[in-house]
Amino acid sequence: MYLYCIDFEKKSKKHLAWEEETVLMSYFAEQLQSRFAVLRTLSRSSRSTVTLLRHNQSGQWFVLRDYRGSAEPYRKLLGLSSPHLPQVYEVAEEGGRVLELEEYIPGDTLASVLTGGHTLSPREARAVGRQLCQALHVRHSRGIVHRDLKPEHVILCGSRAVLV
Repeated sequence: MYLYCIDFEKKSKKHLAWEEETVLMSYFAEQLQSRFAVLRTLSRSSRSTVTLLRHNQSGQWFVLRDYRGSAEPYRKLLGLSSPHLPQVYEVAEEGGRVLELEEYIPGDTLASVLTGGHTLSPREARAVGRQLCQALHVRHSRGIVHRDLKPEHVILCGSRAVLV
């Protein structure tokens, strides 16, 4: 079991190996509580909670996903840098519960843009489609299937489309 850590004080990355998942989850939860402030809940369902956090020292914003399921897809994305996927910084799993810390992408969802009365020009639609295909290609090349591709999971950040 590995925890991918970002040491914000030193701006370095490292992998920590742990023997027991319980130790890993406890360590991760402790680091979250001591280093981050909760800003607000972004979404909540029967299976998951998505929370916006702020790192106390740097002021940088992050998204924390707390859900029941497998951490494997997020483990496969650890350390990956792609303009059309949020960067995954840390993942911990214990007894089917997963905590995953990722980059916060500011912007509006494609769903909110479209239901807000804005229509995409053919050029904009092609650009969004091309970028989503690039995001899916990265995920599929790592053996990850999204399974819930919809406008609510696409964030428009300037001219960039990001699949969350």
